[in-house]
Amino acid sequence: MTLSHQGGIMFSFLADILTQIYKIWPSYAGSIIVFTLIFMIIMTPVTLRQTKSMLAMQRLAPETKKLRKKYGDDREKLNQEMMALYQANNVNPLGGCLPLLVQSPVFLGLFYVVRGLTRRVGDLGLAIGDSVTRGSEEITVFTARTYNPEWIDQSANLYQDLTNTTKMASFGLDLSQSPSAALGNDLVTGLPYLLLVLVVGISSWLQQKQIQGRSANTMSPQQAAIMKIIPFMLPVFSFAFPTALIFYFITSNVFRVGQQMFITKRFYGEKKEEKEIVVPTAKNIKEREKEDLRNTQSQKGNGNHGSRR
Repeated sequence: MTLSHQGGIMFSFLADILTQIYKIWPSYAGSIIVFTLIFMIIMTPVTLRQTKSMLAMQRLAPETKKLRKKYGDDREKLNQEMMALYQANNVNPLGGCLPLLVQSPVFLGLFYVVRGLTRRVGDLGLAIGDSVTRGSEEITVFTARTYNPEWIDQSANLYQDLTNTTKMASFGLDLSQSPSAALGNDLVTGLPYLLLVLVVGISSWLQQKQIQGRSANTMSPQQAAIMKIIPFMLPVFSFAFPTALIFYFITSNVFRVGQQMFITKRFYGEKKEEKEIVVPTAKNIKEREKEDLRNTQSQKGNGNHGSRR
């Protein structure tokens, strides 16, 4: 099974969930919002686990800094001492990365499924000068074409509704239109779209501000600089994306802001007691491993002796 085929299966699965939501609430924007919230809630335990791991790594940051300074020229010794520190404090250095590997395919799938809703009939044909005929009328204008949503089951209500309209109308907006295209028509028409982009920017900034405020003492200057740039990237992308994706961005951002407020209160509160850091050496770890091995062998020997007797 190829990677693209596996991706198609996942996208179709996500699209089926979206169509069921639309069946209950036949609103394009509403179904996208609920669709996004469901997966944000499902991913919350993974996010909390990632936060715990990052918090543990931050707690050990002063000790790891000392080890790098002490054994900077001896890479092998540095790795031994670092692993000894992690083991003594029950910290998995990859614990903050593994949850990201779980979340990334899911959120990438959500992105592609929502974007696929806005695909119109003959996208490729229009690019090479083709035209589409509806009845006796030749349709050459892109926005006059009906939709051909990707990944959606053709028997679903969502598919049937999209293939019989030229505008994805919801909340007074055309979700297939990008803010840049709306502003190209006139300022009054484009203003609501521009406000949505502004909400994306504010929510992105708030989210990064929360994370940066907690991690200011452990961030390198390079990381701090990247954190300042990130909130401005998503609004720039949103300006050219279909508005359907902007509703996805806003929903996920607002949810994450609330999630970060809970995380800050739960894991970073002023009264939160921190565990004492155990600072072992690689030698201590080796001696403990040898002792565990001797105990294991001793237990096996006693068991074999008892069976012979």
